[in-house]
Amino acid sequence: MVRTATGLPKGSVRLVWVVSMISQGAPAGAMQFDSNGVPVILKDAMTNYMQTKVGGTWLADLFAQRMGDKGVLSVVSLDLRSIVHCLLMRNRVCILG
Repeated sequence: MVRTATGLPKGSVRLVWVVSMISQGAPAGAMQFDSNGVPVILKDAMTNYMQTKVGGTWLADLFAQRMGDKGVLSVVSLDLRSIVHCLLMRNRVCILG
């Protein structure tokens, strides 16, 4: 990604992390880790899923810190529908009338 970003306008190379349901609430403590620093797989499927969204948010921040000055933009999207809509409709010709 850094090699691709070289010579391009800053922010042309983007890394988008989809954390679409994080607004529904993160688990207490955000993420749980075992004694080796590995994320714990939780028994409740939804809580475990929400923990992955917290992890995605943390990774977006980490990548932004490490790669931002190299021209790579790292952001989160809270709504998958917006991304899909933009991708599907980006070349659509609209006729108003």
